Amino acid sequence: MPGYDIKPAKWLSFDFKELWQFRELFVFMAWRDIQVKYKQTLLGFIWVILQPLVLMLIFSTLWLKVMKVETPGMPYPVFAYSGLILWGLFSSGISNAGESMISNSNIIKKVYFPRIIIPSSAVIVAFFDFLITLMLLVVMIVWFDLHISIPRLITFLALSILLTLISSLGLGLIIASATIKFRDFRYVVPFLLQTLFFVSPVVYPLSLYNSEPLRILLSINPLAGAMNLARSGLTGSPVEWGLVLISSFVAIIILIAGLTMFSRMESQYSDML
Repeated sequence: MPGYDIKPAKWLSFDFKELWQFRELFVFMAWRDIQVKYKQTLLGFIWVILQPLVLMLIFSTLWLKVMKVETPGMPYPVFAYSGLILWGLFSSGISNAGESMISNSNIIKKVYFPRIIIPSSAVIVAFFDFLITLMLLVVMIVWFDLHISIPRLITFLALSILLTLISSLGLGLIIASATIKFRDFRYVVPFLLQTLFFVSPVVYPLSLYNSEPLRILLSINPLAGAMNLARSGLTGSPVEWGLVLISSFVAIIILIAGLTMFSRMESQYSDML
């Protein structure tokens, strides 16, 4: 392998040619993490589907029977499940990326490669899990006999996934960098994710709130736009483009912040670990 000149990282400096040269390592690390996750598991892939499915049943009972929440255009179970699997992609991506640098510390200390490969491949593992849970959503669409436009669903769902991945990677990079410098930061992440879950329109629609300022405030959450896109694809209802644009802008800012923080600290990772 040709030698590489390791230079101090500048603001948001990424050698994309170098990243392309290491693309096989990226695929290898993602596939390795997937194999490790499912090796010697009793339920295997079923466990990935079981988690959002059980939560969907719990929230369906709570919101339908107790809160009597209405979700026009689709049955509540489909509404809740579509939100839960996107949340699973988001939260798992953040958790995986946040822990990835520490769990791969031995490799980082011994071999040089673009460090961003590690958290990026960790997010891909979350995306693999999402694809498995997506199969049950297809079954639910058929079961409830939803009349949807397949091209529209694919387009909006792809945009929704992209928005979720961007925000997940951005936050994951920030958390990965912070966790290396402050090891106890990892204990704060679960609490932050739990809080974010309840302020995100995962199991309830934003229409539940009559206050326009509050709706705008909640729109800052990138998941709000992602879920609006996905559910518009499922129901055929108009997309709230204002909401999506705000969420997309915030997601891009988060990604830039994550890349910047990660890039500036990259040369210090070997010493910190």
